[in-house]
Amino acid sequence: MRNTRFTVVDLLGVVTDLSIFYILLSKGVALDLANVTSFFASILIVYILNARWSCARIEGAYSCTSAQQHMTFLMIAVLALFLRSGVLAGLINLWNWSPEVAILPAIAGGSVVNYFGSVLFIFPADGANTGSDTHWKVFALAIIGYTTALRIVYLGMPELLYEEAYYWRYGKYLDIGYLDHPPMVAWIISLSTKILGDTEFAIRIGAFACWLIAVIFSFRLTSQLFNKLTAIQAVLLLSILPYFWGVGYIMTPDSPLVACWAGALYFLKRALIDERPQAWFWVGICVGLGMLSKYTMALLGPTTLFFLLLDRRSRHWLFRPQPYLSLMLAFLLFSPVILWNLNHDWASFTFQGPRRLHEGFDFSLHEFIGSVLLLLTPMGVVAIISIIKARIANSTGDNQTLGEARQRHYTFGMVFTLVPLSVFLTWSLARSVKLNWTGPLWLGIIPFIAYEMVSRVNLKTRHLLSFMRHAWPATIVTAVLVYSATLYYLTSGFPGILYPANLSLLGWQDLAQHIEQIEDEIEARTGVEPLVVGIDKNKTASGLAFYRNRFLEETTDDSENEGVLYTLGGRHLFGGNSLMYSYWFPKERLRNTDMILVAREPDTLASPRILSLFRKTGPVHKTVIEKNGMQVGLYYYCFAEGYQES
Repeated sequence: MRNTRFTVVDLLGVVTDLSIFYILLSKGVALDLANVTSFFASILIVYILNARWSCARIEGAYSCTSAQQHMTFLMIAVLALFLRSGVLAGLINLWNWSPEVAILPAIAGGSVVNYFGSVLFIFPADGANTGSDTHWKVFALAIIGYTTALRIVYLGMPELLYEEAYYWRYGKYLDIGYLDHPPMVAWIISLSTKILGDTEFAIRIGAFACWLIAVIFSFRLTSQLFNKLTAIQAVLLLSILPYFWGVGYIMTPDSPLVACWAGALYFLKRALIDERPQAWFWVGICVGLGMLSKYTMALLGPTTLFFLLLDRRSRHWLFRPQPYLSLMLAFLLFSPVILWNLNHDWASFTFQGPRRLHEGFDFSLHEFIGSVLLLLTPMGVVAIISIIKARIANSTGDNQTLGEARQRHYTFGMVFTLVPLSVFLTWSLARSVKLNWTGPLWLGIIPFIAYEMVSRVNLKTRHLLSFMRHAWPATIVTAVLVYSATLYYLTSGFPGILYPANLSLLGWQDLAQHIEQIEDEIEARTGVEPLVVGIDKNKTASGLAFYRNRFLEETTDDSENEGVLYTLGGRHLFGGNSLMYSYWFPKERLRNTDMILVAREPDTLASPRILSLFRKTGPVHKTVIEKNGMQVGLYYYCFAEGYQES
């Protein structure tokens, strides 16, 4: 009876929603405003009816009276709105549906979120224990389901980050190696775009697939270390922790790295803890593929050796062939990158190794700590400190309370987290660190954080664990709200709120259209097609290349891959570093070439160094870039004739 009432109220809400939306749209109200207005009008009616009818215990007594329920209602409503708005925008912008039709599946998606949110969290059945394992499981599955749907809905809508566009360029110059990274990211993007076309969705679907692989391996690893409830919590962490959210949405070398790292950890556990010799074969596969993704994977080698020396029961593997055969298999899979480096004067190995060692002194420990806090959230860091503290207490003197098997499990997690972490920690004492460097190594401790989330509070740990069990839900909900709001903001913006006037994340489509029109005018006047050159390392050129291609595909029958063939990062032309652009467009081949130079600052184009390398340069012009009718950037360009190689 209770669920029937919920269903009836939800149907009434759908009718109200549709009616208001169609009325507002017919009156000329903007689409976004009509969507938000009709949603909140209908959801308010649904909430009131559910509180006063669906969940009434007895006549005149209602179950919705607490401030907590009001807040829960508001959060679920906002999450439903973000998902529904993504569906609406995707169907209109990507599939060319009319708003009148697109609103139907959009409302359906939002209604599903509202229905289950109401039944499970706002008006739970009598007797539901918010601290029970069942409640944690339901909460985790709901968050996992929502964040997965959110990723899929928004994969193809926000513009590419320039890094994603740069790796898309990798795929257009497919090779067995590149200067700054191994080739796996290029191979994945090349495959997905050949099947699905050159779209944001096609590029990012590879990241989502890699994240799913990591989820499967982490689930299996955690199930074997603990149980399935803890494994579900591990998947929850992979769904909401910032680093893992990012690698499952943004296509970079970190995405396949995480998938391979998770696989390697699972099979290392099978080999080292479960004594399965055949698992070493799969360790070699995962490590080899991981090395094809990012050189960070190499850290698992010395980490495994450290565990073999530390764990008495594992030392026998030092005298058996399987680990060495595994290493040979990984080396064989990695051999294309070695061959590329052999043919390019060891450029990539030098770029990622000795070059960084020769950088100037830069104490960055504070940045390292900040990056960990950002990647894991403060709650994740608190959980890791708690685990390390408990591990030390349980491994000394009379405090040994864990069995040998569980002790080995904890040793496995600690070693495969702290050993690679110590490398980056040491590095930060003298050199700069990047935000994402430590990301994959946290896979080793995720199962143990998940276990603490659902473990029973005992006398020794009651204060800290009790705090974390209450603080984790707030952290999780906050993270999901931030992700969904960010995706909505980047796609549609918030009604009445302007974008920052110079936000480099947005506006690539508009910039590409402006530059393409300028290029067409110059080509019509001179009879020669000029190159478009971004005067930075790779950012401007990468964004322009992808969206020039997109614009030409939408406006002409055949783009001839113009965005790829005639767009380059040009810092190397003027004595700097343009990463792979210096290989794709060597400056000695560009002599006497005409160029449209594009920069974010006018002074860059007026530099004597740049002016001296051309036979003739024109005036500097400004172009204003917009997104959703709002200014998001300023760029400057000039036409330069006859490049003279320095």
